[in-house]
Amino acid sequence: MSVRIIAELPVKPERVSDMKSLMKEILPDTRAFEGCNKIDVYSNSENESTIVLVEDWDSPEHYEKYHAWRVETGVIGKIREMLAGPVRRQFLDRVDV
Repeated sequence: MSVRIIAELPVKPERVSDMKSLMKEILPDTRAFEGCNKIDVYSNSENESTIVLVEDWDSPEHYEKYHAWRVETGVIGKIREMLAGPVRRQFLDRVDV
């Protein structure tokens, strides 16, 4: 079952540029990771230090495998250093209406 994930990253204002640079560096590998169908990055128009990721994955399991890999390689640690607070994630299932 496919899943859409929306992740809001509250980035420290002085680290927004660093976060964008890191995203440019790592997203090609994310997009190529097994099970990743799409990932787009947005800036919140009301608060530019909030970065929003909209991700489409084949399944929650594919995402969890990817996330574990990013933890293992240290990328999640780099991201956490730039955050002003916890990441807010929503796992969304399509409703057929």
